[in-house]
Amino acid sequence: MHTNSYIKYIFLSGMFFIIILMSGVDIYAENEKIKILNQKLDEITILREKINEKDVLLNDILDEIKSQENNIITEINIRQKKTKVKTYEKAIQSPRIYFDLKLAVKLNKYMAQINKKILFLHTSDEDLRFMFEQTKDDLKIAQTLNNIKINELISNIDQLTNNIYLQIDKKISPNDKVSMKTGEKIWAEITSMP
Repeated sequence: MHTNSYIKYIFLSGMFFIIILMSGVDIYAENEKIKILNQKLDEITILREKINEKDVLLNDILDEIKSQENNIITEINIRQKKTKVKTYEKAIQSPRIYFDLKLAVKLNKYMAQINKKILFLHTSDEDLRFMFEQTKDDLKIAQTLNNIKINELISNIDQLTNNIYLQIDKKISPNDKVSMKTGEKIWAEITSMP
């Protein structure tokens, strides 16, 4: 009888030791996941700062281009009043007005491209803000989340940040499709000015 008790004791001790080891692995894995999630929060913060810096830079460039466009429009308006040209067809016969209208169209296209990039930055920042808040909330309950949920969250963060990093430094191309004003539209706006 004593031998059976001893065997049971050894067996239960072994099982207890295995359970301790397994739970230790789970705790270690849990701590690693929490550490990774905290790193992802730092990555999101850094990326949001980069987005905000890029947004400020693009808005400064946009303001400068708008100023240049306003100067060109003013110049065209002055020439239009001096020459009393009313139609677009007559206006483009004047080399100076034609050149200024072409320049205004190019500036308008560039502003549309910059606005498109700024919209992307704002949308990305909002997506990152949401992901940041979701991750903070999930960290609060990380012990109750299973590894699949945490891995899915990490994967979602990686996909979002990788996509943004690919787009954030992408140069604006003259071939980007954007809606823009034509020379005729700009002329119509100029001739409707008081």
